[in-house]
Parts: sequence; C-alpha cells; structure tokens
Amino acid sequence: MATQTEKDEHQAEDAPKKKSGAILIGVAALMGGAGFAVPYLVPSLVGIGDGDRVSQSPFIKPEKAQDFILFGEVTVNLDEARLNRYLRTSITLQVDKSKKKEIEELVTKRKVSLKNWLLGFLADLNMDEIRGAAGQNRIRRQIQDHFNGALFDDGYDRIHEVLFEEFNVQ
Repeated sequence: MATQTEKDEHQAEDAPKKKSGAILIGVAALMGGAGFAVPYLVPSLVGIGDGDRVSQSPFIKPEKAQDFILFGEVTVNLDEARLNRYLRTSITLQVDKSKKKEIEELVTKRKVSLKNWLLGFLADLNMDEIRGAAGQNRIRRQIQDHFNGALFDDGYDRIHEVLFEEFNVQ
C-alpha cells in the first residue's frame, strides 16, 4: 500500500500534465476559432477602414443615381372560375438617372403595346400565383424581363426594378 507522501508525489506529477493538456486544448480551440475571425480581422490589420472597403473593392460597384418613371395603373379580372376577382395595380419603373429621359420617351412611344401585353399577362394569373411577397416578386421580375426585352434589343437591362405602388386584389 502506498503512503500518503507517495500519493502526493504522484498527484503532483499528474497536475502539470493535466494543466498542459488543458492549455493545448484551449490553444487549439482559439486557433480553430481564429479561422472564422480572419476575414473580419484582416481588413483592420492591413489598414482598410469600413469607408475605404467599398471604394477599394473591385467587386462592389458604387450605387448609381436612380430615378423613376411612372407607368400607370392597370386593372384586370383574374383567371378565376366566376371572374369575380380583379387585380388593380399601379406600376413605376426604376432606371438610371442619366438614362431617364431616353427610356421615358421609349416607354411613352411603346406604352400601348406594353400595356396590352401587361393586361394579358396579369389576366392569366390566378390567386395562387399572386399570393404573398414571393408571388409579387415573381410577377415584378417577369414584367421587368419583358419590358427590357421589348424596349431594348442590345440585351442590356435599363429598367432595374419594377415597383408596385399599389397592388389590390378584390
């Protein structure tokens, strides 16, 4: 049987091993966590401030000045069994400020054909297709794609957003 002094000696030898093991685990955890923090720390370490990051990054484009063109109001009966529901919406187009006059003239010139397409497109929709934010976003994207395709032959989208000022279903 071991005496008390022998037990104390063995415990004293094991204590540094336990402490060094805990320290190694702590260091490993810090280094693993540092991998996640590096993207957040590096810009501040190399002297890029938050204001500089936008202007120096080649991937982030500065916002262009935007302007709006009022397209107008459209009311259609929805594709429902008894045609007792209708949609009334008011549409505005978001474009670059520098191109507003050119686009506005083109929209005015071709408004009859655009509105005719829009009436047919919206009249083909049913309640399930227009329900919720997802339905409205999908409709906005489809209108934007058609308007850009119908107005501009070069493939560049000049209408950046189609915005609903009003979207009422009754």
